[in-house]
Amino acid sequence: MKGISANTVSPALSVKEIGQFHRDGFVGPFTLAPPEAMAVARERIEKEVLDIAPKFKSVGAKPNSPRHYRHLDCSVVYKLCSHPAIVNRLAALYGTAISSDRALLDHGAGRRLFR
Repeated sequence: MKGISANTVSPALSVKEIGQFHRDGFVGPFTLAPPEAMAVARERIEKEVLDIAPKFKSVGAKPNSPRHYRHLDCSVVYKLCSHPAIVNRLAALYGTAISSDRALLDHGAGRRLFR
């Protein structure tokens, strides 16, 4: 994805940040990419993901929602979810045996697109 390179940033967490997570239950926020690159990702998600029905059946409160589980069938969402800047930080907290069973795309006035 243009502007979001998996090779440029792959940090883990510092001992201080891990301590903050255990104390406060969260750490961050972190910058994954420059705002311009995220704007490109947002545009691609809006056009290539949210406007297209999922290619699989999902279960739960909103089956077949175009906002849930899209890391399974859309490379732009998968690349964000699997970016080393995210995965390495999670691995610092939980170890390397991690997986994502859900990607929630949220969109609305004043709300983030991805969480």
